[in-house]
Amino acid sequence: MDRHTRIKICGIRTPDIAEAVVEAGADMIGVNFVEKSPRYVTLDEAAAVSATVAGRAEVVGLFKDGEANAMRDAIRHASLDRLQLHGWIDEPLIGELNPIELIPAVSYDQRIDQIIAEWDVVALDCAHVTALIIDTPDPSGIGGGTGTTYNWHALREAIDKVQPTLPIVLAGGLTPDNVAEAIETVRPWMVDVASGVESSRGVKDVGRVRAFCDAVRSAGPST
Repeated sequence: MDRHTRIKICGIRTPDIAEAVVEAGADMIGVNFVEKSPRYVTLDEAAAVSATVAGRAEVVGLFKDGEANAMRDAIRHASLDRLQLHGWIDEPLIGELNPIELIPAVSYDQRIDQIIAEWDVVALDCAHVTALIIDTPDPSGIGGGTGTTYNWHALREAIDKVQPTLPIVLAGGLTPDNVAEAIETVRPWMVDVASGVESSRGVKDVGRVRAFCDAVRSAGPST
C-alpha cells in the first residue's frame, strides 16, 4: 500500500511554476480564485496551468464563499480535478456540487475534535467529500496562506480521539524546515503549502518548492 504523505502546493499562477512544481513531485497543485488573494488567478490563467500539468498532478480550484454555478463553470473552463472550499459551506451547496470531488477547509480551534467528527459524518453521506483541510485561522478572511502554525500535537490528539475515515490534510505555516516534524507529529494524509515556499507574497520560489517536496519524502509515512 502506498502510504507516502501526499503534497499539495497551492497558489500556482503560471505554467512555468506549474511545470517546476510537478517536476518536484507534487501530487496536487492549487489555483486560487479568491480575488483578494495575492495568489489569485483568472479562469484563463488557471486553464493554462492545467494544460501544463496535463494530468501529471491533480489541479484543485480554491474558492471562498463560492456559488455552485460559478464553481461548475471553473471546473469546465479550467479543467479542474477537485474544489477546495473555504468560508461558507452548507449541505445544499455540497449537494449541488455532487459528484465533483470536494475538499472543505476548516480553521483549527479548541473544538477541532468535534469539527473533524462532524465532517466525518458528512463524508459518510456525501462520498464526493474526499478530504478535510485543517488550517490556521485567517483573520484577513482571504482563506489560508497565513504562514502561521498551530498546535500540531493537539491536532494529533484530536485525530486519535475521533479516528476519522476522512483523510486529513495539514496546512498552516508549513515550510521546508518544519514539514518533516509536522508529518511525524500529525501523520496527515497530505500536506498543503502556499506561503512557505514563496520568496514574496504570491511569488513561488522553485528552490523552496523542491526543498519542501524533498523534506516531505524524507519524513515518515502518513496514516
